[in-house]
Order: sequence, then C-alpha cells, then structure tokens
Amino acid sequence: MARKTEKPAGIRIGQLSELTGVSRDTIKFYLKEGLIPRPLKTGSTMSYYDPSCVERIALIKKMQSERFLPLQVIKDMLEDESSAVEELALAEAFMGMSAFSDPVTVLSIEEIQQKTGYSLQEIEKVQKVGMIGPRRDEPGREFTSIDLQILSLIRRREQAGFSLDYSLLMMGIYRDAIRTIVREGTQLFATRANIDEKLVTMGQNVGEGERALAEFMPLIRTKLKHDYFGQLNVQFQTISNRILDVFNFRSIDIADSEKDCPTLTYDLFFDEPADSLRLEHFSHLVGGIRALLSGEHRKAREVFEQYPPDGSCSPVVVPLIGLSHVMAASMSRWYLEVIRDFRIAAESLSAPINDVTPTILRVVIYYLRGAGLAIIPDSFDTHRSAAQLLEGLRPSIDTEITKTTRKQRQAFVREVWVKSRSILATTYLYDGNIPKARLLLEEIKQEPETLPFYHDWARQQLARIG
Repeated sequence: MARKTEKPAGIRIGQLSELTGVSRDTIKFYLKEGLIPRPLKTGSTMSYYDPSCVERIALIKKMQSERFLPLQVIKDMLEDESSAVEELALAEAFMGMSAFSDPVTVLSIEEIQQKTGYSLQEIEKVQKVGMIGPRRDEPGREFTSIDLQILSLIRRREQAGFSLDYSLLMMGIYRDAIRTIVREGTQLFATRANIDEKLVTMGQNVGEGERALAEFMPLIRTKLKHDYFGQLNVQFQTISNRILDVFNFRSIDIADSEKDCPTLTYDLFFDEPADSLRLEHFSHLVGGIRALLSGEHRKAREVFEQYPPDGSCSPVVVPLIGLSHVMAASMSRWYLEVIRDFRIAAESLSAPINDVTPTILRVVIYYLRGAGLAIIPDSFDTHRSAAQLLEGLRPSIDTEITKTTRKQRQAFVREVWVKSRSILATTYLYDGNIPKARLLLEEIKQEPETLPFYHDWARQQLARIG
C-alpha cells in the first residue's frame, strides 16, 4: 500500500487572499518586492505560505493604506520586525493618531455617496478644490474615512444654512493655514526633535506633544478671534474721526476768505464762475457733507440722493453716499446692520464712474472713493482697492499742479496727495502691515514743509512703531 504524502504546513494563496482581504495579484506583488517570505513550493502550481504572512500582510496594509507609508519604507521596517510596530506607533503619534486604534478605513465612491447624500458632481467639486482626494485616480477609486468625515462636516454646514460653495471657500482658508502648520511643524521636528530616545519613549512623548497641540488649536483660534474683533472694535471707534479728517483740508482757510464755504469750494473746483443755479446745487451738496460730518448719515444720504443728476458735481455724489453708509455702519448697534451698510458702502465706492473732464474734480472723486474703502475694515476686502485708487492719484495731481497757476488750488491738490498717503499709512497700521506703513510715513516726511501738520504726524507715528 502506497504511503500517503503528508500535507505541508502552510496556507495556499487563495486562502491567504481570503484571510487578508487582498487580491492574489497584490500578494504576488508583495512577494516580488520582498515584503513577505517566499512560499514553500511543492510543485509547479502548488505553493504554501507561512501562516505568519496573514499578520504581516495586515501590518503592510495598515502602514500602506491607513498610514500612507511608502512600500520602500515599509520594507525597511519589516526587515527589523522587532522595531516595525514601534516605528509605526511613532509615525502615528506624529500624525496625531492613536496607534492601532481608529484606523483610516477605505471607502468606495459609491459608499461616500450613500453615506453623505452628495452626488458624484458635488463630490468631484469638493475634490477639485483639494479638500478631499481619492487614494487612486482610476475607475473604482477609493476614498478614506477622513474624506467621509470632511464631507459630513460640509453637509452639516449646509444644513445650518451655508451653501456648499461658501463652505468650500471658508474651509479652504483653514486648510491652507493648516497646510503651512504641517509643513513648517514637520521641518521643525526634523531639525529640533531629540532622536536619541528609545522608540517607545519617543512615540509616547510625540503622542503627548501632538495631543497638547491638538488642544492648543481651538484655544488659539478663540484667542485670535477675540484679539481680531478687539482690533476691529478699536477701528470702529475711530471711523467717525477718520471721516472728519477726510474732509479736513488745512490748505483751505474759510476764516480768512471773504467767500462762504460753498462759493470758495466751487471756485476751487471750477474755473468758470458759478451762476445762481449751480451755486444753489453746490450749496445743497455742501449741506449734505455738513450733515454727514455731524453724524446725521440718514439726512446726508437724503441730500445726496436728491442732488440733480445734471449737477456740476453729480459724479461726487456716489462716493459721498458710500461714505454716509460707512458712517451709518460705525454708529449701528446691530452686527447685521453693520455688515449691510459696509457692503453697500463698498459697492458705492467701487462703482464704475463716467470720465470726469475737470482734472481736480477727478482727483477729488478718486480720493473720496479710495479714502472710504480704506476706512472700511479689511474684513470686507477693500484695502487693496483703496491702495490702487489712492496710489493712482499721482498722475492727475501732477497734471493739475503743472497746469494751474492758482496757488490755493496747487496747495489743495498737493494736500490731497499727502492726505492720501496718511490715510493709507493709517490703514496699514491698523492692518499690522508695519513695513508698508513705515515707507509711507518716511515719504510724507520728504514732502515740502508747507504742510507741517503731516510732517509732525508722520514723525509721531514713526516714533510709536519704532
């Protein structure tokens, strides 16, 4: 009787695939890369793998699929099996994960759709802005449970009334800031961390340090928001005075003039004498400005809105309406009213205008628009436009100074330029942009001594910022 051949110890590739959840091709790939030991071959088509391959492949999957470690790093770690688990624990601690708990699982696009209720198009929109990303860019691509959590948070914001597009913009700000934190934090760890500790101790220390940073994030966010809104409150308290300063020109001395304010100002703007109707319209406009500077923003707005569209200074009316909304926002008690008035102001001050023939009138219009946008807090994204408008005044100012022979007009236009520099410098100081503010303050100091007030102010600000 023939003796029965004893079955070799081990498991076939099909069983190994079933136990580990990876395909036969993946097992063969791991074998080719030297990630698992070679099987015992008993024939041309018969091989038996060591049972330890089940745990080994599970570890490879965890390091590759869940912890995103490249295969070459995994291979190096597995060559010293005693330290592989400790190395993985250290990597997980540094990534802010708990070793071998709450793993990053893999989901298909269909599972993502089912769990979030998002369509394929909506998921692709979120992916396109880099908020989530598939592990494989191919048909049947896989996402991770982190992607699912991100999409769930976006859905939660939608249920609270925030649109998908708005949430992507808002979350993109946080993502970009955290990307910088991750990059610079990793660089700091690479150059400063003590790498002479034992792996176990280092993993524990890194894990505790990362938990402290995770708790620090919401605290510093709350503190910075508190500080930022405190700075906004300081700006709010100064808006009225800043609007007053916009119209306060020291080169125009009403007290020493035989003319009243409307007539004097009209003569400053125009070369032709004012007839009774034009002067009446201009007096109407000056009355609105006086109401604005008294804090009567509603009355001022009514005056400006009633100004005749064919009046000599009708192009000035739009920025004046914008400034009246800035004043209204600064005096409002309600946050939503503040937002509404600042939005309307920004639209008015940024609205397109028709070409204005008198150069000095064009200078005044662009000055008022730029000054108003500079006074609005930069939360409304107006300061860049303000700088462009105020910086763009120079050619028109140079033209007016060159062509006019009237000293009072020359002095006024020169003061518009210096005031535009002081307004921008103040804006940069509020925004914390000290280098730009310092450049403008130094520039004001170089202006002729005909404007001593601005020289003294620039010196005081430079002394304050050091």
